[in-house]
Parts: sequence; C-alpha cells; structure tokens
Amino acid sequence: MVRAGAQPLPGRNRGRPARLYSLPEQAPEPGLAPLVAALLAETHDSLPEPGQEAFLRRLAARLAGPSPPSGGLSQRLVFAVQRLNQLGYRARWEARSTGPRLILDSRPFAALQPPHPALDRLEIYLLECLIGEAARRLASDGDARTGFSIYQVKK
Repeated sequence: MVRAGAQPLPGRNRGRPARLYSLPEQAPEPGLAPLVAALLAETHDSLPEPGQEAFLRRLAARLAGPSPPSGGLSQRLVFAVQRLNQLGYRARWEARSTGPRLILDSRPFAALQPPHPALDRLEIYLLECLIGEAARRLASDGDARTGFSIYQVKK
C-alpha cells in the first residue's frame, strides 16, 4: 500500500543514470602470432599439398573437441556456437528460409600477422567438424578487430 506523498524508490526516477561497464577484450600475447606463424610454416607449409589438407582437417578436429551431439541440426548448431564461443569467435546462428546461417562476430585467427591463407580453410573444416554438415562462406571482413564471417550450412 502506497501512502500519499511517499517518495519514489531509489533508482527508479531519481539519481544518477545507470551505467553499463564491460571489460576490454584481452589482447593476445605479443609472441603468440610469430609462434603460430612459425608452427604453421614448419608443419603445414612443409607438407605436400594432399598432406596439407589432411593436416588442417586433423587440426580442426582437435580444436572442435568432442563429437557433436547426434540430434538434429539445430542441436548441433547450438553445440557448435558454444564451442566456437569458447574459442573466442562470438558466434551465433540464425534460421533462414534458405537454411541456417552461422555468424562469427569475431575471428581470433584473423589477428595473426602475417595472415596465413590456410587459416580460412581451417575455419571451414572446424565448422564442418562441429556441425557435421558442409559449410561455405558467404561474406567476410578480415579486419581482426571487427572481423566477421557468415556461413551457409548446407543441408
């Protein structure tokens, strides 16, 4: 019961406006990019071409972790988004009439300098491991800070 002349609750109508705080994204360690570039040069680049693709597929499977659930595509997409977010992708998916789209708002590998072309294929293989379906890139922005990719999942 509210009495006449009662004061509004604190934070409802008066006081300072609410502020939203967030932590900045953690910058990669300075020596990490050269190390990854050297590891790719020593492993991927030193293999013959058929071996390079097999190497990337094995690496994607290792990054994907446990096998995706055996349920429907939407369950596998939820699983994929969770794992991709653990890897720093800020992933989400949308249902479309043409099929699901997986959106990666961040691409952690894009921060590597110099960029390595094999990392784009690695991302596709990673998605295929996580979802259990083929995927193709529809759009991409390679800038490491604002990078995104949109993938169409083929049924």
